[in-house]
Amino acid sequence: MPTKTTDDLSFFNTNVFHIRYFAFGFFIIASALSLRAAERDPEGEIIKRVQITGNRVETGILERKITLLEGRPFRSVDLEETRQNLFAMRLFKSVDVHAAYDETLGGVDVSINLVDGWYVFPLPVLVGGGGGQSMSLMVLERNYFRKAESLHVFGSLNNEGYLARVGGNLNDFGCGVGMNRSEFTERIYSDGGFNTAGLGRSSEYEKDPLRFGPIANSYTKEVRRAEVNVDIPVGKKLRTSLSVETNQVSYAAPLNFLPSDAGQQNLVSAGLSYGNRMGQGGPENFMDAFGAIFGLGLADVGERIKSLPKPQFGWNSRFSMSQGTRILGSDYSFTLLSSGLSGRLEFPRRHSLSLGINANRGFNLPITQQVATNRRSLGLRGNYAREFRGDAGVGATMSFSYLMKKTKRGLWVGEVFAEKASVWDDGRCFSQTGLGGNLYYRFWRFPLPLGFGYTYSTKDRDEQLSFAIGGMF
Repeated sequence: MPTKTTDDLSFFNTNVFHIRYFAFGFFIIASALSLRAAERDPEGEIIKRVQITGNRVETGILERKITLLEGRPFRSVDLEETRQNLFAMRLFKSVDVHAAYDETLGGVDVSINLVDGWYVFPLPVLVGGGGGQSMSLMVLERNYFRKAESLHVFGSLNNEGYLARVGGNLNDFGCGVGMNRSEFTERIYSDGGFNTAGLGRSSEYEKDPLRFGPIANSYTKEVRRAEVNVDIPVGKKLRTSLSVETNQVSYAAPLNFLPSDAGQQNLVSAGLSYGNRMGQGGPENFMDAFGAIFGLGLADVGERIKSLPKPQFGWNSRFSMSQGTRILGSDYSFTLLSSGLSGRLEFPRRHSLSLGINANRGFNLPITQQVATNRRSLGLRGNYAREFRGDAGVGATMSFSYLMKKTKRGLWVGEVFAEKASVWDDGRCFSQTGLGGNLYYRFWRFPLPLGFGYTYSTKDRDEQLSFAIGGMF
């Protein structure tokens, strides 16, 4: 039997090595081709399946927020829009949207995993400072009925009256019913100013009412108010609102004379708002935010604290018309036109610069319905001991917010603002100018501020210090 020579063994080993090398290379190439097939870019491919899992809220509600639809070409911009729409619901603890090409389906497979929940929660609120003190209680509900709905019952009480409101939001439609009563001493100063007494707005200078000069008139004023309102989305950026309001105004104990607008002041209002609403918050958004206590709406916290690739700008505009009419039993016929424009520039480090401008024009307005240099009429941020009123007015507020620290636990925020509002009455102009700031901490798990606010009125040379625990400054 012949034996293998050294050359034979060398030839054999060399070929075995080549075979192994070839097999290994073939395996690498096959794996790469297989991986490439598995990772086929889904962009432009037809979406064959969209699966939603993990959710408690009804799937039909979610489908209105999803722009990835079966039978349509897949676009990565639709995936991002879907994520942002779901984040904006402020309902989810986690949101995971994934899309991949599936050879078996012959198209794109989209999987959406959502973790939500529900709550019914009572919340006491204490607000105090120079602007007044009040105690309130809110009972809030979110997604209990699996409709992504929110409901709230709110009550507030102080030594001048009460306020009660019931409202809710479903599929971006909002509605509410409210009523309040306030009884307070109103003073008119010789320079045309009014003290800001009212529900939750008692002046700290009740013991020294002459601080701001001579008083031209003083009386007790009572206002009983009731309102029904609805807020309806028309498109992604356009909303409309409608409200009916009644006011029963009465006076007593005059120093010199009683104002001439006692009686029923009933009106109907209609309004439009347009914009991307970045940084804007309405009553329903405010109520929805409480879900953070239970982790709802925190799916994007990580993204909210990350630096932005470039500055972002958001804006909102509004216009409304209010008409007092005898058809509603009003003793007065009057018209009020209101408009506003607000913008917010958010910088990459999440600091922000905001500007708000409001302008109102009234015709035949009763004193109680006049345009005032305050938050409700002209959007001022500060707390002031006095206000001025007229048939027309314009106000502007600029503020800068600096995020001193941001973590997944919460935010330290410092704010400064400057503002001015002017009103015109019988050809005379009255103005209120102020400077101020807020310093507060906002927990992600309890997204209401805990801190202090300061306002200085250059008109009255007056300082107002306020604090808040779970409420507005």
